Amino acid sequence: MSGKLLFLSTPVGFLGSGDGGGLELTLYNLARTLNKQGYAVRVVAPEASQLHDIPLITIAGNAQISAQSQGRQAPIFMPENAVLANMWHYAQQVQHQYDLIVNFA
Repeated sequence: MSGKLLFLSTPVGFLGSGDGGGLELTLYNLARTLNKQGYAVRVVAPEASQLHDIPLITIAGNAQISAQSQGRQAPIFMPENAVLANMWHYAQQVQHQYDLIVNFA
């Protein structure tokens, strides 16, 4: 069985920066393993991201502030020209091309 999968990366930083923490490694290992099993995996990530051997679509925009660096009572803030919103706008435009979209944010 094979299918087309679209993975949306974390919006807190570009892949390879380390800002995404363990998510970066999890996303890469899962995408690589599923590609080897015959799935067609593409990753959407902030501009300047880098992945080896995985098709990558980079999206421009301002990074999201990590919730882990905020206090419990801090309001949720979406920056102007947010990469999170831009990545989801892209995913919405191409959703009919994929069997599954996974949000790693």
